[in-house]
Amino acid sequence: MVSTDAERPAKPRKLLAPRDLVVAQKNAVSTQIAEKIMKNGIVSIDGMAFPDSDPHRRIAPPRCKVTDPTFWDGYDSKTLFYMAIFNKNKQELTLFAPPLLNFHSIVLSGRYSIDGVALSRPKYRKGYMFDRLIFRCKLASKLLQVDIDGFSAGMPITETEPELFAGSKLVYTLSRNNELTWVRDWLHWNHKVHGADAVLFVDNASTAYGTEELAATIASVPGYRSALVVSVPFKFGPGIGTGFKSGDGNFLQTALMNAFWHRYMSTAKAMLNVDIDELMIAPNGLGIFDAVLTAPWGIVMASGTWRYAQQTMSAYRHADHFYKIENDIPCPPKYCVRPDSVAGRRILKLHAVKNFKRVPFVDRSTWYFLHCRNVSTSWKYDRNQIDRSILVEDHDTRNTLLSMFG
Repeated sequence: MVSTDAERPAKPRKLLAPRDLVVAQKNAVSTQIAEKIMKNGIVSIDGMAFPDSDPHRRIAPPRCKVTDPTFWDGYDSKTLFYMAIFNKNKQELTLFAPPLLNFHSIVLSGRYSIDGVALSRPKYRKGYMFDRLIFRCKLASKLLQVDIDGFSAGMPITETEPELFAGSKLVYTLSRNNELTWVRDWLHWNHKVHGADAVLFVDNASTAYGTEELAATIASVPGYRSALVVSVPFKFGPGIGTGFKSGDGNFLQTALMNAFWHRYMSTAKAMLNVDIDELMIAPNGLGIFDAVLTAPWGIVMASGTWRYAQQTMSAYRHADHFYKIENDIPCPPKYCVRPDSVAGRRILKLHAVKNFKRVPFVDRSTWYFLHCRNVSTSWKYDRNQIDRSILVEDHDTRNTLLSMFG
């Protein structure tokens, strides 16, 4: 018979010194907050950054030549670290950061400590659009103290949570201010067409609605057994036309995908990486999650094809996009990947996985996705400026969308 807490004799309480009492209270509050966050399906990530008053600034990437001062409005010149993630099985603490660039020497020579105990010098790993510091340590508390070149601050430590999406068919995206009707339609499509049953939705500082309204929208779509909204405040990156190779400064999307892959997705059945305006087609009724299970390298890649809405309207939907332009330029590919595969052990990129080039892994004769031109806030450029006189109705696309959206 298992004894209950009521049956056990009460242990005498340990008297805490004032400093220990403060730490205990902080840990208790942190636990309560964490439980509330997970219950609501919402997590907030704040990261660590130099304050605006601090003179430290990240320089532009080497290939980038700034031609417009508005480049700096979107460029993240201040963030030091996005997340500190502890893996208790490996006894490793990993800090995910934007490319360090000119911060490299001061970050590597900084002091990192937990509960006053300095950590040993970290391993430095350069990724694609992000960097990592990896410390070997045992986790004693949930706060990392960072001291870098006169700057001092504490950063919360999170742990890997692979159980959240274990065995799931997970769809992943990063979004800002996309219409909630688009989010609902996109989720409906991925569940009905591909059998997706989990979603990790990263919201990048949307102003059109709050994270709770977004989470409620996601929860209203049937078929998803696990859903998590992660709210992040970071700058996305410089706009088009603000410099030569300005896209080299768009760190956020790639960096966060790899960080969340590390934190949440290691035991998912597979992850489909698509944006809200992208609908992956299922050839011959075969869903992409089913296809990736038997894919030799653990990855299925698909190129995109633009689809357009013919009529001018105030609110476009995915279902309106059944027009095409003959000989249109294909869109860069997206993919579905298994964590337990050769491809899954590589660094993730937006349109490929490291060492898996777009060709020959992209089978354009089988896999493709519809890139819905007018499902967009036109944050990058005005996507409603289209010469509709050259649009041709695509009957197959129309029938496919009608069968799903009615």
